[in-house]
Amino acid sequence: MVYNYCIKIRQEADNRLEKLCSWFPYDIFNIELDFLYVSPLNLDTTLKTIHQSVIYPRRMFLSRDYGPNMVLSLFADTDAPLDFLRTILHDILVYAFKADADSVNLGRKVIKLIVEVLVVEPDEDDDYDQAVDESLSKLNFKPASRASIQTLKRVKLGDDGPLLPLKKRRKLDCLSSKKQCTICLDEFSDGEELVWMPCGHVYHNHCIVTWLETSHLCPLCRFQMPS
Repeated sequence: MVYNYCIKIRQEADNRLEKLCSWFPYDIFNIELDFLYVSPLNLDTTLKTIHQSVIYPRRMFLSRDYGPNMVLSLFADTDAPLDFLRTILHDILVYAFKADADSVNLGRKVIKLIVEVLVVEPDEDDDYDQAVDESLSKLNFKPASRASIQTLKRVKLGDDGPLLPLKKRRKLDCLSSKKQCTICLDEFSDGEELVWMPCGHVYHNHCIVTWLETSHLCPLCRFQMPS
């Protein structure tokens, strides 16, 4: 049976937890997962819920060596398919990187993230497809238009820099100095094709194209591409 998965991630302040964890020797993420099986015709009708609340050392969660496995462990009891796990892995880690870098969280011991997954089970009702499409639309799960993806600025790291205006070249050098694509979490290498989004964020070409074929929003700043 085919399921449809809708993902929502948000940050929530928790002053009580902040006080309780004030003695921790390191900063932490508190990830709360609500995995909800819902009626296909009414997303407000919950059929089953899997809830978890886990605390992770923040530096470990953001590391390439430990972060992906920590995220996957959250979904061990959900029987979610591999394609979904790949998507949610990227979504959670990208959101976590953004939250960690947000000035609003400067000095916080705890960053609390709420991950809500709505699992919609299809039925034989003729209204099902329309209901799911409307629900996904409300959650902004709209792909970017093919034309907008094709017209994105593409450069090769280390090769095409001299062809860019000086101001843009400096900006690209600054962004790429982080040496990491925040979608796949792999380091940038000289000669790789990078895509420069209109908002200024830079990603691997294949990573951001795959992302934009699902969502028209920039993974980091939620800039809206034409859909």
